[in-house]
Amino acid sequence: MHHIIRKSLLLTLLLVGISPVSHALDRDNLSIDFRVINISPNDSSGPIVAGGSAVSGSGVEVDSQTTLDVSFNYNLTPNIALELLADIPTTHNVSANGLGALSVPNGTDIIETGVLPPTLFVQYQFLPEGKIHPYAGVGLNFTWFYDESLTGAARTALAAHSLSLDNSF
Repeated sequence: MHHIIRKSLLLTLLLVGISPVSHALDRDNLSIDFRVINISPNDSSGPIVAGGSAVSGSGVEVDSQTTLDVSFNYNLTPNIALELLADIPTTHNVSANGLGALSVPNGTDIIETGVLPPTLFVQYQFLPEGKIHPYAGVGLNFTWFYDESLTGAARTALAAHSLSLDNSF
């Protein structure tokens, strides 16, 4: 999986380097855009289970990451378009909070995971023939977690031996 990520990143950097403007390809109804984005997960969790019991008031937070984005836009009509965001996969750290009773300081990284969040948007373009293209859109995102691993702190302080991250729409 890591070799695919490296090749994707290299290809994206090459294409961004070739195209100083956001559109690397703009043919009739299809365009490809490159941009820098920030992935800020909306994290939520139940209490952390340690030693077989839920620790009241505990939970996790997921850090944000900045990455390159490639999006494919297809105009169905002059005003309606589909956009598929194909972000470069990122690695996120999941940290624990509320485990002071177990001598685990708030913010201790307990999980490292890869994240891939492809998103499909439907856009309404207000001025399709203008020099500026304002639009409004609504989208559906699927977030896929892969290569999850527990950190040394999770294995030692929490005596953890397994983890569970749920993919989500």
